[in-house]
Amino acid sequence: MTTTDALDALPTPASFLLQAISMEMLRVPRGETIAVPTQAPAHERVLAWQFAVHAFDIGFRVEVDGEPCAQFRHRYNAVDKLVEGILEDVPVGSLVVLTWDNQYSRLRTKEVSYRLLWTTHQALHAAREAANEYNIKYNNDVYRARSTSAVDRPKAFRSPRTTASHDALLQRLETAVVDTVSLFMEQPNVPLHAGAARDLVLALEAILRHGIHVHPADMYDEWPEEAYFGFLIQTRDVLRDDASVVADAQLFTPPPSMRYVGWSRARAFLFYALNRGLLHRALENLIKRRSLVARFYEPEMAFLGSYTRAKAAISLLSALHGVTFALAPLQDDLNVSFSTFPPTLYMEDAMAPFATSELVLSDPVEEGDVLRFDGASEPDAFESIRECTPMRYLLLGQPIIDVVIRRSQSLAIPLWERNDAASNLVVALQLRLLGNSAQVRLSLQCGEVPVSPVLTLSASTQWTELLIRATLPSHQCLSLLIDNRNTMVWSKHVYYRARVVSVADYVHAWEASRGAAEAICWKLVIQRALSATSTIIAELEADEERLLQQQRPPVIPQESETSYSELLFGSWLGARSDAACGQCMEPFSLFRRAQECPMCLKQCCANCTRHVIPLPRSGDDGYVCDRCYLKALDIELAARQEHTDGRGENAALEALRQNPSMDKYFKMLSFGVPASAVGQKMQQDYIDADIIHVFTSALDPTGASTSARSHGPAASSRSPMLLRKKSNLRKLHWTALDAKKVDVQSSIWHRQTDKRRKAPMALSSSDLDRLVDLFGDNTTTKSMKKTASKAGFSALDARRSNNINIALSRFKSIANGVSGVIAALTACDLSILHVDLLQTLDEIAPTPAEAKRYSNFRGKVTDPAEGFLIELAKQPRVAEKIKSLLYVVLYKSMAAALRQQLEAIAVAARDILQSERLPRYFEIVLALGNVLNEGTEHADASGVTLASLLKLSETRSMDQSITLLQYLMTLIHARGETDLFQILHEFASLETAQRYSNVLCLSQCALLQKGLANLKYEIKEEKLQEHVLWERAQHQAQNQQKQAIVRQNSVAPSGGRSALLSAIRRQASTVDAIDEGDEAPPRGALLAAIRQQHANTKDVASPPATTPQHALLAAIRQRSENQTESTSRAAEASPPADPRAALFAAIKKKASTHEAGGENPRAALMAALRTPSPDSATAKTAAATDNSRAALMTALRQPKSTPTTPASPEPSATGGRNALLAAIRKETRNVPTNATTPVVVAPVVLPFVTVMEKQAADIAEDLAKLQDDVTVMTEAWLQAAQYLGESPSSSSDYVLGLLHRFIMDVKVAYKLLVAKGHLPPAHASTTSVGDSIATVFGPAVVLAVRHAGAQIEVKFAWAQSAFLNPASILQPSDRVMCRLFGCGIVTATNYGRGLLCVRFPFGFATLRVDDILYRIVLSSVDAHDQALEMRHGDPIQTPFGPATLLSVTPRGCVYGPSASGLVHAINPGLGHLYVDAKHVTFAY
Repeated sequence: MTTTDALDALPTPASFLLQAISMEMLRVPRGETIAVPTQAPAHERVLAWQFAVHAFDIGFRVEVDGEPCAQFRHRYNAVDKLVEGILEDVPVGSLVVLTWDNQYSRLRTKEVSYRLLWTTHQALHAAREAANEYNIKYNNDVYRARSTSAVDRPKAFRSPRTTASHDALLQRLETAVVDTVSLFMEQPNVPLHAGAARDLVLALEAILRHGIHVHPADMYDEWPEEAYFGFLIQTRDVLRDDASVVADAQLFTPPPSMRYVGWSRARAFLFYALNRGLLHRALENLIKRRSLVARFYEPEMAFLGSYTRAKAAISLLSALHGVTFALAPLQDDLNVSFSTFPPTLYMEDAMAPFATSELVLSDPVEEGDVLRFDGASEPDAFESIRECTPMRYLLLGQPIIDVVIRRSQSLAIPLWERNDAASNLVVALQLRLLGNSAQVRLSLQCGEVPVSPVLTLSASTQWTELLIRATLPSHQCLSLLIDNRNTMVWSKHVYYRARVVSVADYVHAWEASRGAAEAICWKLVIQRALSATSTIIAELEADEERLLQQQRPPVIPQESETSYSELLFGSWLGARSDAACGQCMEPFSLFRRAQECPMCLKQCCANCTRHVIPLPRSGDDGYVCDRCYLKALDIELAARQEHTDGRGENAALEALRQNPSMDKYFKMLSFGVPASAVGQKMQQDYIDADIIHVFTSALDPTGASTSARSHGPAASSRSPMLLRKKSNLRKLHWTALDAKKVDVQSSIWHRQTDKRRKAPMALSSSDLDRLVDLFGDNTTTKSMKKTASKAGFSALDARRSNNINIALSRFKSIANGVSGVIAALTACDLSILHVDLLQTLDEIAPTPAEAKRYSNFRGKVTDPAEGFLIELAKQPRVAEKIKSLLYVVLYKSMAAALRQQLEAIAVAARDILQSERLPRYFEIVLALGNVLNEGTEHADASGVTLASLLKLSETRSMDQSITLLQYLMTLIHARGETDLFQILHEFASLETAQRYSNVLCLSQCALLQKGLANLKYEIKEEKLQEHVLWERAQHQAQNQQKQAIVRQNSVAPSGGRSALLSAIRRQASTVDAIDEGDEAPPRGALLAAIRQQHANTKDVASPPATTPQHALLAAIRQRSENQTESTSRAAEASPPADPRAALFAAIKKKASTHEAGGENPRAALMAALRTPSPDSATAKTAAATDNSRAALMTALRQPKSTPTTPASPEPSATGGRNALLAAIRKETRNVPTNATTPVVVAPVVLPFVTVMEKQAADIAEDLAKLQDDVTVMTEAWLQAAQYLGESPSSSSDYVLGLLHRFIMDVKVAYKLLVAKGHLPPAHASTTSVGDSIATVFGPAVVLAVRHAGAQIEVKFAWAQSAFLNPASILQPSDRVMCRLFGCGIVTATNYGRGLLCVRFPFGFATLRVDDILYRIVLSSVDAHDQALEMRHGDPIQTPFGPATLLSVTPRGCVYGPSASGLVHAINPGLGHLYVDAKHVTFAY
């Protein structure tokens, strides 16, 4: 069973079997599959099929009785053209299902054309023999078919892959040469280093390596030496003088490790040859020795096998003439040792045996080996040569798994599960053991059987990499065993990751890792070359300076006339040479005239005397040579340094350089703007006059005082007065005398008269005042003073403030003006914030420095612009918000414009791909071009660029009467292919699409995505601001609540009960600090008053209740006097169990000690608690909120029984006091302000979040759809670019523009020929070029329709070319004989598809033209034998006109003269007709 991609030039057995079957169309919807079932009709049958996907790709599979066939399960692309397959030995009755799978595509519906055929083995064998015979006959280089035209001559078969590789190599070399020359032209005096010549060297190596022979016996053909090195060293035999290039290359010792990544003696040869300028001559002489080339290269496959291609490459190298190189071959290993060099780089190919640390796998593994390498510490890094391993490449991005192997245990990691068939697999592993001195053992197992030696993995910071190549038998698995059974103490922690890949993936990873190693090696070499080049440049500059110093003439003192005369006499005596320029040494000629330098009196050319300086003696300006100009500059620099105390620049100027605000003015100087012009710019920017004076005086050599001293008074008189005092007087415009042309001192203006000597002219103050009054502009002064009085201080510069004020004036049309704009910006009101307004806000939004300056501004604002910035700065991130709002407002228009561009490009690409006429144009153009270019290097082209099509209108005939494009139009008309002229109206979409670029569309889409990301970020920041504001409000509310509670508790009580409660509350913070020896003042006084009741009597008067404690004691004494003895005795009880009972017991015990005095403290306490006070309502409310306090008050109010057993006074007092303290502590803990209801603040919602979240969601949804449109456009354009033969990276506007220009040229040429009458009107024809037609001689293919349709050129199976009369083509109403169904009459033809509709006795059938045997000619002899019955509905011709047959009586009539019967028919105009059958004929 085979499946191949069919090529038009190589017929296959399937194409021979299926050539007579028409294609059927299928539409596979997105996300679905279409299955075509077919059943084997008989035993030993063969199924053949062909299909083609029209666009994109589609999956295809074949199933036989539900079992999939692995050979036919693949995804095919549209570039595969026709895909075919043959399925043999299908069992009888088996169901074969052909399935096209489009489930992976969620966007596109695919179209597929297919055809299939069941045939026998005998037919398949015949088809294979026919295909083989065709290939032998027509694809032989010797065979050339005889043809009537050179255009139709068949070409010798050449592998398209070989041709493409040759073109790619030549293009690569051309690009490298152009880049190398461009780099050299930037610095012609600096030789190129290895980095600049890298592309050139690699391109040359690729050409020399292409198609090389492998000679095992050749001493230079041993890995890692390049095989073509033996070819290069033949230079010593073909060159008379090779400048020791061959000897140096042979004696060169390549580095031990780097030679495996390309740094061999072959590369050293190229370096030496480029350095010495011999590479071009060496290769040119080598390729001329064709026997030598045939010895080392394959003549048919190699690039150098063709002398034409090799000569083209050598001609490119001739452009390197004059380019100097300084290439040094690599001689060390770049700090790489044997242990750090990846062992896979020692391998010549991916499947070569491992060069180091190879471990062979044993049975039951059929074949396998293991490679171990200790890699770097980072598992995913690719930064050094050590890290360039295929294991690291395959495991890149794989998750790292950590496992712990328990002590005395082992862990098996499965690598490959069981498979039904033998498997060739590659396993990549990375492992790392943690710890200091830990070790584990590694081994591979196939099932339960060890297949590899034991490896030891030690703890390290580096990752150990394993590469396993194995061929596993069927039903076997592979695993890695990590053994920790050698230790009884420690568990081991291992990190690992593994991946099992196919051999193809491993080969790709090996090639990629090797390429990465070569790139890193080149990078290190380039770094060395750059440092070496900088040293060379320094040496060259030193040599040049030394040479100039030697050639520089001695300095002539300006004050010495003697030295000048001596130099003049020396030049007269022959010291100068008039034959050549004294500077560039170029000889003088008619076009290179001599000019004398007035300083050194040397003869120089015009190019060397371009500078003008003031001459020291005459004071006039003159042209001097370059040396004298440099000398004058040195003198001026020395004078300036003397003026600035040797510091090189003025200290004030140096301070200006450190000022960031002056950077733009120094930048203007660096661009060549004169210092005076920069000073005028500084005046416009309102820079202080002193700063401008420092700037211009230090930098303008013609305007500073130093220049005046350097160049004399003449220069001083010409120095421009840049800074002048502003005057408001009317100006007198006069012309001053030129001191160069007129002797001013001897003129009338300086004549010394008697009056001038005695009374020189001087204006008095009164004269000046009157002059100012008459000729002064007072209005300007007043307005300036008035403006200055109104102007206030502003931190903004004048230009910034003016721009903002202009923008604020535009806000007057908005409601409430500027405040309305700020309110709309705060509320994110997009109904007010239109595009123009947001763009204005974006222009005047505060910068980060301004936002920081005005964020907490507290001063007075006098400038409206500054006030506006202060209001904007109150909003956080206002500039970013404005940009986000502008993005939201502009998104719809930007997305709509982008969609229009995407649609235009996609439609144009789709029209190009679907056009049938455009490929025909290209085919004709290619045929004409190959005929014209026959015998040149441009002959036998398989395709040309679109730019080449524009040359058709530029190429004219020998008599200049017609262009090649006009001839193309006449050729198309002469061949009858007039339908090709419809291409002028077929590509209407190109007019729009050529204006848009797919690259710009991608960048615009990326810009929209970036804007959405910024919008989401701003929403996130605003939500964070919401949370901050909410927390701030929550904290503020809690503080307010606490302050309210403190104010409530700090109110002074006035009653007894309130006094007690207030005292307890006030001492809540000091309860825990109270003890028996040291009491706090309020509560200590209370306890002291209770103890004092043991010694006091009834007669002791209580002090006035001035404090809460005194009020409490007074209440206790008053209560004890009214209490009876029985009540006091009933208070004695068992020891209290809770604080409340302890309080009661303490009060009762203290009451019993004062029986003599008649005082009852408990009664006094109860009375105090019951005493009403102004705060009683507050106390009741507070008591109701706390259960402990309410229980205490209820217990105090209940009546108590009389105690029975009194206790001793002292212990009772102590216990009562402690119980009272405990009760107070409990009461205090239950009364804190923490029991208050927590404050709940409503969440803060900012308008920006509310508005922008919905906008961001809508934009994200629309942007996802837009991204799908971009993907569709990109795929369509890539297909169109590849279809047109252009690079996929080409811009669509360029390619479509070229195609549109070509179509416009075609349109212009066609209209011009029609206007001149050279193209007659197109004739109507039933056939067109390419149609498969049925003729009286059999099936044929139309090649051309000539002579206005009177002659048709066709091709038969037995003849390449023949000419037919149109009458020989079968037309409707012709009777034919079909090989399948017998006699019939043709009812309709569709020769465009090669089909005919035939009416048979049993009905209608659509047949291929190959099924028609011949046309039947009517005669009286065979008319009866060739009878054809008429049926209901047949169109017939009657004497009354055409009609439709309804019935025939008494029997169906036959076609011919012997027909009989009555025919019932209907005519649209006449109605029902009854005609004799012999007057009726078919009307097809």
